[in-house]
Amino acid sequence: MTREILCGKKEKGLITGCFINFDDIYRISKESKETVFYTKNGDVYYDISTLADYHDCLKSEGFDFIDRSELVRIDKIIEVDARITAQRVTFEGGHLGANVAVAYIKKVMNIPGVKVIESAKSSIRSLITRSK
Repeated sequence: MTREILCGKKEKGLITGCFINFDDIYRISKESKETVFYTKNGDVYYDISTLADYHDCLKSEGFDFIDRSELVRIDKIIEVDARITAQRVTFEGGHLGANVAVAYIKKVMNIPGVKVIESAKSSIRSLITRSK
């Protein structure tokens, strides 16, 4: 059974209602006054519900915060760039990425099977270790 979410798509200055496949959503962000859905193929959709509302509904589906304004599907993350200059995750397919807050980077780095990019001189892990 396909699960879908009702949201809006902006095209030529108009917003049209549409359904997107739940399984295609990799990232949900809060941008200005809108909640923005990013799909695995890079399409962008909009809604007015809060990010907290979506977190409550989707945490059992594998979504979690990696930043105050970024809710992502954790099982679709394939790579974490933990260098101080980057702090980003990349999703399956490589078409989509998201910023990670320093407060969440350790959690993301510990996801099983995720490739972690870091250099000895400029990694979050070295900062965490030094501060203990």
